[in-house]
Amino acid sequence: MPFFTQPKDTKTCIDFDRYQPVKVIFCCNADGSITPMRFKITAPDESEETYDITGITQTKEYRDRISFRCLFTSGKRQQAIMLEFYIEDHVWVTLK
Repeated sequence: MPFFTQPKDTKTCIDFDRYQPVKVIFCCNADGSITPMRFKITAPDESEETYDITGITQTKEYRDRISFRCLFTSGKRQQAIMLEFYIEDHVWVTLK
């Protein structure tokens, strides 16, 4: 059973058929900016993997969300993932 149930009263339209929720630990600075530091993602077999974010290569701010292109290491390989934070809903997602 998944840990997350889709909220029925989201303020923005999040396509949960396209995106999956992600658990993220982030730092909130005094000026209100946020920086993701670690994330936990659910694999198709329902197992969860935790990764430390080693770098952020791109940040884009939209009207309703902030998008981060994050680097992480899986095994000995460096990979990238797009994490999006929906500001009003306080939800982190990534593409499925």
